[in-house]
Parts: sequence; C-alpha cells; structure tokens
Amino acid sequence: MPWSTSSRSSSKVRLVAFVTYLASWFVFAAVALWQTFTKVRQPASPVRLHPSLVIGTLLQFAGALAVTLAMSREAPLRPATLPLLLVMVLAPLAAILFLWTLRSQHPGLVTTGAYSVVRHPLYLTFLLMLLATGLLVATPLKLALALGLYIAGSEVRIAAEERELAASYPDYAAYQQRVRARYLPGLH
Repeated sequence: MPWSTSSRSSSKVRLVAFVTYLASWFVFAAVALWQTFTKVRQPASPVRLHPSLVIGTLLQFAGALAVTLAMSREAPLRPATLPLLLVMVLAPLAAILFLWTLRSQHPGLVTTGAYSVVRHPLYLTFLLMLLATGLLVATPLKLALALGLYIAGSEVRIAAEERELAASYPDYAAYQQRVRARYLPGLH
C-alpha cells in the first residue's frame, strides 16, 4: 500500500483529508469555469510552438500520468497519517494559490499579486496538486518519478517562456531581479 505504516490512519483523518482534497479540486473547477464565463478576453496572441514548449509540456503530462497510473487495485487509497495531513495542507494551499493567480492576471506583464512572490505561480499550483494527489495514490518512488518529470518539464517550459517574455517586455529583466523565484519559492 502506498505510504503505509504498521499503524493505520484513523478513518476520521482519512475522511477529512479526502474531503479537503476533493473540495480543493472543486475550487479549481469552479474558479476555472467562473473565469471562462466572466473574464473579458483579450485578442489572442499567436501561439509559438517551440520544441522546448512541446517537450516541457509532454514531461509535465508524463508526471501527471505517472501518478495516475500509480492508482490501481493493488494500491488502495490508504495512506498513513503524515501523508494525509500533508494533503490537508497542500491541496487547499494549491486551490488558494490558483485563485490568487487568476485574480492577479491582467493584460501585459503581470508583476503583482501572486506574481510578486513567484514569476510562474500556476506551475507551483499544479506542482502542489500533483504532490497532494501522489501522496494519496502513489508509492514514494512513483511520486518521486512523477515530481521529477513535472519539474523537468516545468523548467524546460519556463526557460522558453522567459525568453519570449524578455523579448516582449523590456522591463522583464528588472522583474526577474526583483522576484528571483521562478515557481519554487527559495530556489532561483
């Protein structure tokens, strides 16, 4: 069983963790739907598909797929208490960060709100949810693989995105100096 220990998690902690996790995904869905129907859309800029964006996206998808494939009948959703407690913190944190990130967005270079803490907060949001999901359904090894793939993909995509941002916004270099963390606070 994933993350199992000799002592079983109490059913109350398990229930609260799963309800918290599902409620966090509900917040993600509700906020995304709200944004879809209420946000005034700016004219779309042409999407430039660079190989690094495609590779990064595929690596991020592979990370999510690795956690998804970790779910099976042989790995029931019965993690130990510590992973459940982490899920109760990480999932709501991700939902709050998702909401804050979307509320921070506006046309042009965004440097306020969530973007004043990390330059790419959506990558952090989905990393936190991937971690929460993995704590519920994956073994530590499969979770480490999934996180490694997601982080590698994020690094590749962010490098490409930041080149485009620097080319589009002359003050992007000053923003990078002011907000040092790309998407992992404390890491530059």
